[in-house]
Amino acid sequence: MRYIWLKYIKMGDTACSKRSDRPRKTSKRQKRLLSRISKANPFMTAREVWNESKVMPDISLTTVKRYLRESNLYGRVAAKKPMLNK
Repeated sequence: MRYIWLKYIKMGDTACSKRSDRPRKTSKRQKRLLSRISKANPFMTAREVWNESKVMPDISLTTVKRYLRESNLYGRVAAKKPMLNK
């Protein structure tokens, strides 16, 4: 409790301060490129997107999956639906 009180007196607030993050290996533009590749062909797996994006610096498959999840593209593959004929 003492630490919280001293922090309030010193800072005027008890909220956590922003920490510096590790710099990203890719830019926002490259992140958009990954999601665009995946949206162009919804049947591609994350590994295929990763193989197609080899122009980027050394990023891992896990990083590609994380970027796709941040773009709301989760590990699901589009279903192949049969064509209905009348």
